[in-house]
Amino acid sequence: MTHAPAAEPPTAASNDANDANDPPNPTSRAGRVASAFLHFLLGQWVLLTMGLFILLAYFFPHVGTTGGSIRAEYTVAWGAVGLIFLIAGLSLDIATLLAGLPHWRAHAVANVFSFLVAPAIMFGFATAGRKAGLDTYVLAGMVVTGCMPTTIASNVTCTMNAGGSTELASIEVILGNVLGTFITPLLARMFMDSPQWATIAPGSGTGVTPIYIRMAKQLSATLIAPLVSILSSRDQGRDPNGQIVGLALQYCFPGPVSRIRRVLRLAKVASLMVILCVWENFCKAFASGAFKTTSHATIIYLCFICLTLYFVFSVIIFVIMRLPGIHTRAADYWRFSKRDAIALCFCGPAKGVAVGAPLIAILYHSATLEVQAKLALAIIIYNGEQVACAQLVVPLLRRWARSEVEEGKETNDDETIAGSPEEPGVVQDQEKCLGNK
Repeated sequence: MTHAPAAEPPTAASNDANDANDPPNPTSRAGRVASAFLHFLLGQWVLLTMGLFILLAYFFPHVGTTGGSIRAEYTVAWGAVGLIFLIAGLSLDIATLLAGLPHWRAHAVANVFSFLVAPAIMFGFATAGRKAGLDTYVLAGMVVTGCMPTTIASNVTCTMNAGGSTELASIEVILGNVLGTFITPLLARMFMDSPQWATIAPGSGTGVTPIYIRMAKQLSATLIAPLVSILSSRDQGRDPNGQIVGLALQYCFPGPVSRIRRVLRLAKVASLMVILCVWENFCKAFASGAFKTTSHATIIYLCFICLTLYFVFSVIIFVIMRLPGIHTRAADYWRFSKRDAIALCFCGPAKGVAVGAPLIAILYHSATLEVQAKLALAIIIYNGEQVACAQLVVPLLRRWARSEVEEGKETNDDETIAGSPEEPGVVQDQEKCLGNK
């Protein structure tokens, strides 16, 4: 009696062949699509949260307006802004900051563009809108917005996500905001030094001296003190006398501060504080009726010009730094690296609401709430549109600079392995610092 040969067990090749012949599973495909969509939404959490807060400001404007439920003129204008710069100071590495200071070309491009080119272009469009009969206060706010320094949290975050130089972005943020507190009032006064703008120019009745007194009172506590005290305390070779905040947070407790940055995700906290600043100004606008008393033509013009100018500014900055199509020795010397170009593409066109909104309140201290709200419309609309545009630009710049970013990572890995024995923690500390921005 013969027996049939035993069937061979299925092999991996046969299993793969059977899997290939099986029809695609629609459930797994739907799951992948849902997962990708959820990942996309989580990546846009800043925009979604900002939209939610604007909606809350529309329905409950009395909560965040001046004199409202939470006294936002103190809790947000002082507390939130101060916390933003405190986090910025805690996230900086003094060695990285000092190493980037000699990069004079980047400082010149970023600050000349931010404080001269951008204000001049915005002033031109504001003057054109004035001749067309649009709202004077909104257009004046547009001029002041052009004179504002760059934004804080989103610049470093977008630069890091796009693979750019976070060190350079951090330096430009600090330089721009410290310079802007002193330069912005003078620039706004200079651009409005004409008969058609004279009545709404900052300090038109009293001069700029009272403005700087109010700035010294508020911004020194919310902007300069957190940054300077923290940065100076990181240099252990200096006398720490008087540097109480920085000494307590960085010099005496470096370990806990590092853990707090990592566990509490201070970069996201800073973004939430910026959203609070936007929310406060929308509360003022809705509570004072600024949107109702401003014509639709003015709002449409403002939204369109702000969106267009952000892209125009980005293109101008990119052309200045990369000089595409020019192949001379001078051009090769001037041309920025891709990582530096990414940093300045975010820092150059941006305008910050965290400093901009308090500055407008200081510049027009005696104006009514409705006038202040109209003046702030330009900065909050420009800021919202630049955040949305930056989310679109990040993947494009990351793809453009991929080769240089990967080469830089390989170089950093080699430096980490072959680091000098005298300074074993420098590279690691820099990587921790950049990872927490």
